[in-house]
Formats: sequence, structure tokens, C-alpha cells
Amino acid sequence: ARLDRSVCSWPGMAGILQNLFGGSTGGSVPPRTGTGAAGSQPSYSFARLQQLYDRLSKFRESDLEKGGDKVVEVVETVRQITEVLIWGEQNDTHFFDFFCEKNILADFVKVIGLPKAPTAVKLQLLQTLSILVLNVRNETSVYYLLSNNHINRLIKTPLNFEDEEILPLYITFIKSLAMRLDKETVKFFFLQYPEPTFHLYVEATRFFDNRDQMVRTAVRTITLQVYRIDDKLVRRFVLLHAAESYFSQLAYHLRDLWLRLDAAASGAKEQQDLSAIQREHELQQDLLVYLSDVFELRVDELTEVLADRLLNCAMLPVLLKGVLAVKAHTAIIDGHQRVLMPSVALFLIRQVFDIIRVPCLLEPLASALVQPSIPVALAYVLPQGISPTSASSPSNSEEDYSPNWLREHFLDCLQSSDDAVFLLSASVLHGILRRAEDRDLGKPHDEQSALQADGGDSAGVTSDGSHTKAQLVEVERDEVAGSTSVAMDVCSGAFADCKLDVYLTMLQALDRHPMQHPETLAVFVRIVSDILFTPLVLSNVAARNQVWRALHSASQATACRLKELMFDCMRQNDCGDGILDIFFDEWELQRTPLPEVARFCGDPQRLLPASVWSSPSQQRGTRPP
Repeated sequence: ARLDRSVCSWPGMAGILQNLFGGSTGGSVPPRTGTGAAGSQPSYSFARLQQLYDRLSKFRESDLEKGGDKVVEVVETVRQITEVLIWGEQNDTHFFDFFCEKNILADFVKVIGLPKAPTAVKLQLLQTLSILVLNVRNETSVYYLLSNNHINRLIKTPLNFEDEEILPLYITFIKSLAMRLDKETVKFFFLQYPEPTFHLYVEATRFFDNRDQMVRTAVRTITLQVYRIDDKLVRRFVLLHAAESYFSQLAYHLRDLWLRLDAAASGAKEQQDLSAIQREHELQQDLLVYLSDVFELRVDELTEVLADRLLNCAMLPVLLKGVLAVKAHTAIIDGHQRVLMPSVALFLIRQVFDIIRVPCLLEPLASALVQPSIPVALAYVLPQGISPTSASSPSNSEEDYSPNWLREHFLDCLQSSDDAVFLLSASVLHGILRRAEDRDLGKPHDEQSALQADGGDSAGVTSDGSHTKAQLVEVERDEVAGSTSVAMDVCSGAFADCKLDVYLTMLQALDRHPMQHPETLAVFVRIVSDILFTPLVLSNVAARNQVWRALHSASQATACRLKELMFDCMRQNDCGDGILDIFFDEWELQRTPLPEVARFCGDPQRLLPASVWSSPSQQRGTRPP
């Protein structure tokens, strides 16, 4: 029989399947053979199925309550019936006709619902039903399994979900049903009378935050499968349920995961603490990927509701409040809720722009960080929002706008003396601009597009390789002049209004950050280079001149700092030639393609103190990916 690989991945599942198919968890059901000698493959006959049914029908509820050998006999009988049915489904339709005629499915569902039925029997029956749903191929057989409301009654049956074996089998069973969903089969699960109900979907969402990763993954697969069903009534029900509960629950769960990540990061002092950060990071990242999958379905109504819940319940009140804490040097508490450290908030904002691509979510977040003025509707939901009386209305717009006080806090991040906050805030600006540059916010941006990948010279910002960059400038100018980007419409307003002062603030702050760690410097060079060759800068001569002046000033400051360090080393060690040899050795090591910003700044190691991940020992042998 064809088995879903996920069924075999549950704890204890391999043993159950091994018992079910006589020692094979991944192979097919043995072919029909004669009775043969002892040790030969078992035979499959209609008479054998009748015999097994007769044996099963003799068991009573009291037999199940007694336990012991009776339970073992029931489990074995159900196992053999399953084996025969799967063989018959592939070879002889009369087998499944008998299954339907005797209403065996209803008996299975009834036994599962018995409060005193042993767990072993329930596990075997759930496993049997999952295998039947996965392996039945005949359309008539499928419709029988799904009809008569037996499956819906089973889905609603109260079970002991605290049992670590029951819940995985139950959710696997629902997942096997969800994989059968289409515009026709969904009618067996979505019931309109006496009132609209969709037990398969609603019951699955109850376990969205279960501690078992496999259960969470199954729930996400089920919901995505449901969201793909293009049925007006089903979609209306799902949208109402998502708006009233599920999407809000997801948003609050994401908020809680972020707060847990912040708690792990705030207590981290050295490399040994990275495992706790990594664990919390993976949980929130998995959830963000699932949310992105929902957005990628491009169901407009769901997209709007999910974006609204995420913005109002998680991103604006939690992430942006962390930006406000830039001047605090320790974790702070706002009432009863923890406020994210600025480094964690900036790290997560960059994650959002890397993983999610829908404009209705990214535009408000980007505007709140870099736009000098924002719509009053957005200002109301920002942390410590403004009073409506302070809003003013520009002459060229009917919508009221208000000065964006939050932007000043983001500029403070770019001017922070903390190396981690400075680098992560620069990566946020880089992520926003690169996302705005994408044509449709539906494709990941190739970080190599603005740079050559064949060496440090061509990837730098010096005059070396200027011919290649001149060609790149011409190409991007043509693109700017010849097309209008949908994505630029999303975020370009935010960057047109800021007149590059956010970017220039970042460059000017470089004078105050020595960036002595070569890899950190390489990432910052990548950020500067990528932003320099965006259409926003390339299409504006005055902007380019300002950027080059800022870069020249930063380069001079860096050169002076390097000169001072080298002179100090030579005076202290009296070995000038040795210092120069070390310097040139390190220079050659950096003549490699510049690192990807998303991978470097998305590494949870960035949440450790900068003194740890920026140390020379960390640079050698444990480079982040």
C-alpha cells in the first residue's frame, strides 16, 4: 500500500506499521498467494475477510473493558482486516463492497468513541482509517468513506489528546483527509445545515501551537490545503473563522515567540548560550515561513485579514516598541509586558522583510520606520500613538498625515554606539530598499544582481572594476526610465519623502564605528554597495553626489584609524615588517565575494553580544554561513 511518509515519522509509528504489514513499513502489501507451507506469505481471499468480520462482530464492549488477551485479539483482527482490504482495493473490488455492506466503518468510529475502549484499540483503528484514506483509489470507495457523516463524527469525537500517541495519529488522520480535499470532496466536510460547520478545519486549528513540531506541521499543511479550495461558501466560512479567532491566535503566538527569543538573547553572554537562542529563533522562523505560505496563496481576503492581525497584534506594538528602546541599555518592562531589546527587534524586522513579500504588510512597517510623515490611521496604532488633533493635511492629498516621531528613534539606531544595533539597523534599511526594488514583491531578490561575484575588487566600492559598474549603472538607469515597478509603488513613497537622509545618517555614523572585524566590515560594504546601486540613488544625480561624499568621508576616517592602529602596533612591538605582513595576509583573505546580508544578519549569532561574534577567534574557523 502507498503510505504517506509523514505517517511513518510519528513517535512509535514505525512499530505500529511494522506490526500492521508483517514487518514492512515502506513496501507494498504482499501479493495474493495460496495457503502454502508454513512461513509463506498470507493469502487474501473473500472468505478470509468474511471470517475476520465474523470474529470481530463477536466482540462486545465488555470485552474491551476487560483488557488483556481480548484487547490483543481485537487489535490483531482489525490489523488483518486492514491488510485484506488494502489488498482487495488494489485487486478485487468485492472486498471493499463487503466492507461497505457490513457498515464496518460505522463500527470502527463507534469503538473509537467509547470512553472505556483501550488506547491500543483506538490507536489501531485510527491507523487503519488513515491507511484506508491514503490508499483507496476507486472513486466510489472514496465517496463511501467520506459519506454518511461517519468521518465528521469521528473528527468531533472527544479523545485523550494529552496522550502522546493519540494526538499524532488523530492529526495524521485529519491530514490524510485534507490531502483528499477538492471542490467536490469538500462537500462531505463542509456542512451548511442546520448551520455552517467545517469540523476538519476547525478541529485542526486547535493544535496550531502544540508542543510537538510534527503536529504543528500537520496543522499547517491541513490549513493550507483548505485555503486552496476555490469554493465561495467554504471560503466565506474560513475567512470568518480566521478573522474571529485563528489569525489573531497566530499573531499573538508569534508575539509570544518573539518575547521568548528576546528573553533568551538578553541572558546570552557567550557562545555557549547560542543553542537557546537558536531554538527560539527556529520556532519563530518556522511560523513566519508558514505565514508567508498563506500569503503566497494570493487569496486577497485572507491576505488582508492576516496582514491586519499581524500588524496590529504583533509587528507594530512589539517590534516597533523595541525600536523605541534604543536608548535603554537593558531589557525593560512596559507594564506587564516585556519590551524587546533594540537588537532583537531590528533582527526580527529584517526577518520579516526577508521572508514575507506582501505589500499590505510591508508598506506600513517600512513607512513607520523611514517616512517623515505617516497617515493618521497608521499613527494611531503605533506604540504610544499620537493625538488626532496633531494631524495635518497636505494640500496634495485628501488623507490626513502626521509627523512620524518613530522615525527619529530608527535614526537613533543608525547612530547607536552599539555595533550590533548599528549593523542590524543598517541591514533593516537595506532589506526595506531591496524589497521595494523587487518588481512584484513575489520573488526573492538576488543579492548578486548589484555586484560582481568574482572577487573583492569588483565587489568593492573603490575605482577598481569601474567599467563593470558603469555598465551596471546604465542597465539600471534604463530599467528605471522604461518601467514602473509595482513594488516601488509600495515603498517608494516612504523613501522619496525621506530624501536619503536616513541612508546618509547610516554612512555618517560609520565614522564613529571602527568596524575592526573584517567580516562585519564586508557585510557593511555589501549593504552600502547594494543601496548605492538601487534606482532610488542611481536616478538622482544630487543623491549620488551626497552618497559619494559621505563614502569618501567614511573611507578617510577608516584609513586614519587604520594608520593609527598600525603605528601603535609597530611602536609597541617594534616589528613593523611583521605587522605589514599580517595586514596583507588578512587583506588577501578578504578578496572573496562579499557575504549575503540576509544570511549574515539573519544568523541568530548576531543576537549575542557583538564582542563575542566580532572577536578574532570567532572570525577564524567559525564563520557564519
